[in-house]
Amino acid sequence: MTGTTDPLAAPARSAPRHATRLFVAGAVLMVAGFLLVAVPGAARHGMCAFVPCDPMTPTIGFALTPDGRTAIETGPQVATDIQEVALSSGSDPWDESEVIWRVERTGQVPADWSGQVVLGVVPEGFTETVPLTVPLAQAKAIGVGNVCYGSTADLPAGSLAVDAVTTGPEGPATPVDEFRASNYPFTPCVRDDDPVEQRWRRVGLVGLGLIAVGFVAFVVGGGLRQRAAPHPRSSHGAPGPLA
Repeated sequence: MTGTTDPLAAPARSAPRHATRLFVAGAVLMVAGFLLVAVPGAARHGMCAFVPCDPMTPTIGFALTPDGRTAIETGPQVATDIQEVALSSGSDPWDESEVIWRVERTGQVPADWSGQVVLGVVPEGFTETVPLTVPLAQAKAIGVGNVCYGSTADLPAGSLAVDAVTTGPEGPATPVDEFRASNYPFTPCVRDDDPVEQRWRRVGLVGLGLIAVGFVAFVVGGGLRQRAAPHPRSSHGAPGPLA
């Protein structure tokens, strides 16, 4: 018969508004918190904000100056970050016992500096911390660093050119201008006392807080909605007619 109501069905009930609002607000807070954590890190460090990455370091090239001296080439993108150049008589330019010449950045460098460093000559804006007291012929390796990361290269054994850059002992020669323009820079140093880094860390902490609060609200709101949902009455165990 149409129009009848199942006596075993529970009356329809809608979830309380506060439960729905709590549920939705929790989801929104979690999304907002995730964005505060993920977006700034991705903007500054790319995928390295989420997965381990090796730091990016530039290639060190070698060329001759017009007067026949040996120089290293790095390019203007690298030059802005160079803090140290070390020449070594061994294979490791960062081994203090093998360093025969070192310069460290202590002042301003020219705005148009190409990153060229003539071996044994102190560039503008640098100070010589280990003077060269042995012939340059004893040098075997060189290192260029930005305090946090460093590039190293063995000095080439072959002849060099004035208008071409050689990379490594037997590396290919590249036109000087092309090498300077294409060489990639260091991964930037991130210091704990950097005010910009500290500000973004605070933003990240706020994001984690939002995620935590949003998760609690999401779970509580979902629980309240579940309790308010209609449930059919079971017919099992219903009392039968009296004998």
